[in-house]
Amino acid sequence: MTRIGVLGNCDTGGVSFALRAMLPGHEVYPFTPPSAAAERDAWFAELPTKADVILVNNGVFKAHAGTLLQPSLDKIRRYPNSHFSAFHPDCCYVGVKATNSLIWPAYNSAICIGGYVRGLSQGQVCALYSGDVFEKLGYFDGWDHSVTRMQAEFTECGMDYRPYHLKVKRLGAFMHSMNHPKFEAIVTLARFLAPEYGAAKEAMEMPVAIADGLAGLDWPLYPEIGEVYGVRGAYRWKLDGTLVDLQTYVSQTFARYAELGLTAEGVFFSHADFHKRFNDVLNERGLDNG
Repeated sequence: MTRIGVLGNCDTGGVSFALRAMLPGHEVYPFTPPSAAAERDAWFAELPTKADVILVNNGVFKAHAGTLLQPSLDKIRRYPNSHFSAFHPDCCYVGVKATNSLIWPAYNSAICIGGYVRGLSQGQVCALYSGDVFEKLGYFDGWDHSVTRMQAEFTECGMDYRPYHLKVKRLGAFMHSMNHPKFEAIVTLARFLAPEYGAAKEAMEMPVAIADGLAGLDWPLYPEIGEVYGVRGAYRWKLDGTLVDLQTYVSQTFARYAELGLTAEGVFFSHADFHKRFNDVLNERGLDNG
């Protein structure tokens, strides 16, 4: 029996559950570091004693775990971080420069925040959610970049991305957001990790069903983007557990940004290329781009 620990991001629970189903002869534990920074050094120092193998999300490994677990690298097996933004190219984090911290809720629309800090009205922002604007912003061009990023993740972890990619793309839109895979994609990833620990063929093929723990933090697949990839989309956001349409999302988000006092000079978000393209869109439409 092998004691297998899983140290991931939001995928910790899903990867752990899937591996537990595929490896009934082993013990699989989800590991979650303490939130208090002062407690982390001691927690990481003790972690190797709790497992024979520690599967570490590559993003977590590169961010801090790789350094903290340096004395026990012989026990570490990295697995790919799930980031695939092609389905949700408008989804972004927004940070406040003064505090160098992200606002919450974490996910934001680049179009919405971009329009808000440039002084556009809610109606003007709503009108920007259209296929011609998405094309000018490069939102239809994200597939190759996402695949390249996925390939790099798998390569860093010593894995071949192609079999995984062939399987998950048959699922349709296999991501909830740019960095939250749907449970089916997590199970697929686990099927490529389990054989290293002796998973039986019948265990590998058995269905794994559980409530999707990441479904509450998803992002809409915009219809025009979904059409490009042959899947149905909708302008439906989940705010405080309630589904809302585009107009309601923009209205409530504007109110939140106003409460936070966000300004163009005081926030950072998205990639630099977005801002140039966004300004070009506004100039073409005769809108004030600040």
